[in-house]
Amino acid sequence: MIRTVPLTAVQAAIYKTLNDNLTGYPVMDDSTPFESGKLPGEEFVVIGGITAVPQGTKANTALWETTVTLDVYSRYKGKKRVNEIVDEIVTVLTSVADHNTFPLEGYSLIMLNIESVEARAEDWNDDEVWQHGIVRVAITVEQDKY
Repeated sequence: MIRTVPLTAVQAAIYKTLNDNLTGYPVMDDSTPFESGKLPGEEFVVIGGITAVPQGTKANTALWETTVTLDVYSRYKGKKRVNEIVDEIVTVLTSVADHNTFPLEGYSLIMLNIESVEARAEDWNDDEVWQHGIVRVAITVEQDKY
């Protein structure tokens, strides 16, 4: 069986879902703002690491368990805003999954679960404290054609 790896499809579906449903802060799929030293605003979301592990023991099944890390950043002094953004992300992703409208290309969504959520303060190089939220999403997909 020829399997394809769903990293691009899952990342594109997360990116499209969040950008179509969230407003007030950018959702980015890379770390360019950090590398260039220019932040995109007071609040933003970066699609971080994505992993994919093949699942299933049947030769005619192409299941993958993927995990996506979403990093949320806010300059707001307390955790209120980062917590609100994390909540918005979880609400949007679980709603899209529940309504079976997660926009995957070449794959079918089997299951989407929130694996963990975290919020913490971080000191950056400029001695400014930013709030950092992390959402880990477990997404099981099946390849449509193989």
